[in-house]
Amino acid sequence: MCCLSGEACLAKDERMLGPGMITDLSKGECCKIGCFCCSFGFKMPNSVCNGWSRCLCCFDAYSFPYGENMYLSKCHCTV
Repeated sequence: MCCLSGEACLAKDERMLGPGMITDLSKGECCKIGCFCCSFGFKMPNSVCNGWSRCLCCFDAYSFPYGENMYLSKCHCTV
């Protein structure tokens, strides 16, 4: 099984996410293709779900199962 991974950013002064094949085997990625403002690819699974995002002043993070080396280290419920 493979998981989808991706990044997207349009913020000023952030690094470009490509272009071309930008696979990082040390992160368990199988294939990752980048454009200037986004990148998407496949990686070997290491959790059910694990990620974060931000938009203007809102941030979110999620991990299941939570634990060390995940975005959430313990169970949270916040708004």
